[in-house]
Amino acid sequence: SSGDCNILSALEHERWSGWMRYQRDVDSPQKRQHWYMLMNTPYSELAEHSKESDREEARKTLAVILTVLAQEGNNGE
Repeated sequence: SSGDCNILSALEHERWSGWMRYQRDVDSPQKRQHWYMLMNTPYSELAEHSKESDREEARKTLAVILTVLAQEGNNGE
Protein backbone atom coordinates (compact mmCIF):
# COMPACT_ATOMS: atom_id res chain seq x y z
CA SER A 1 0.00 0.00 0.00
CA SER A 2 1.06 3.63 -0.30
CA GLY A 3 1.32 3.83 3.50
CA ASP A 4 3.79 0.94 3.50
CA CYS A 5 5.80 2.61 0.77
CA ASN A 6 5.84 5.84 2.79
CA ILE A 7 7.17 3.98 5.84
CA LEU A 8 10.03 2.51 3.80
CA SER A 9 10.59 5.85 2.06
CA ALA A 10 10.93 7.59 5.44
CA LEU A 11 13.50 4.99 6.50
CA GLU A 12 15.43 5.48 3.26
CA HIS A 13 15.38 9.26 3.70
CA GLU A 14 16.66 8.86 7.26
CA ARG A 15 19.48 6.64 5.98
CA TRP A 16 20.33 9.04 3.14
CA SER A 17 20.28 12.17 5.32
CA GLY A 18 22.49 10.46 7.90
CA TRP A 19 24.96 9.60 5.15
CA MET A 20 24.92 13.19 3.88
CA ARG A 21 25.62 14.53 7.39
CA TYR A 22 28.45 12.02 7.81
CA GLN A 23 29.96 12.97 4.44
CA ARG A 24 29.76 16.66 5.27
CA ASP A 25 31.63 16.09 8.52
CA VAL A 26 34.40 13.75 7.32
CA ASP A 27 34.81 14.39 3.59
CA SER A 28 38.40 14.24 2.35
CA PRO A 29 40.19 13.00 -0.77
CA GLN A 30 41.18 9.86 1.16
CA LYS A 31 37.59 9.18 2.22
CA ARG A 32 36.34 9.72 -1.34
CA GLN A 33 38.93 7.25 -2.64
CA HIS A 34 37.87 4.72 0.02
CA TRP A 35 34.15 5.15 -0.82
CA TYR A 36 34.90 4.79 -4.54
CA MET A 37 36.72 1.52 -3.84
CA LEU A 38 33.81 0.25 -1.72
CA MET A 39 31.14 1.14 -4.27
CA ASN A 40 33.04 -0.82 -6.91
CA THR A 41 33.54 -3.89 -4.72
CA PRO A 42 30.95 -6.69 -4.89
CA TYR A 43 29.34 -7.43 -1.52
CA SER A 44 30.89 -10.91 -1.49
CA GLU A 45 34.38 -9.37 -1.63
CA LEU A 46 33.90 -6.74 1.09
CA ALA A 47 35.78 -6.92 4.37
CA GLU A 48 33.69 -8.40 7.18
CA HIS A 49 33.23 -5.04 8.95
CA SER A 50 31.85 -3.51 5.72
CA LYS A 51 29.49 -6.47 5.28
CA GLU A 52 28.28 -6.02 8.85
CA SER A 53 27.60 -2.34 8.21
CA ASP A 54 25.43 -3.34 5.23
CA ARG A 55 23.72 -6.02 7.34
CA GLU A 56 22.86 -3.42 9.99
CA GLU A 57 21.08 -1.32 7.36
CA ALA A 58 19.36 -4.41 5.92
CA ARG A 59 18.13 -5.36 9.41
CA LYS A 60 16.51 -1.93 9.79
CA THR A 61 14.68 -2.36 6.50
CA LEU A 62 13.68 -5.92 7.32
CA ALA A 63 12.33 -4.85 10.72
CA VAL A 64 10.10 -2.26 9.06
CA ILE A 65 8.86 -4.77 6.48
CA LEU A 66 8.11 -7.38 9.14
CA THR A 67 6.29 -4.80 11.27
CA VAL A 68 4.13 -3.75 8.32
CA LEU A 69 3.36 -7.36 7.44
CA ALA A 70 2.43 -8.13 11.04
CA GLN A 71 0.14 -5.08 11.18
CA GLU A 72 -1.54 -6.13 7.96
CA GLY A 73 -1.97 -9.64 9.35
CA ASN A 74 -3.56 -8.24 12.49
CA ASN A 75 -5.91 -6.12 10.41
CA GLY A 76 -7.04 -9.07 8.34
CA GLU A 77 -5.68 -7.60 5.13
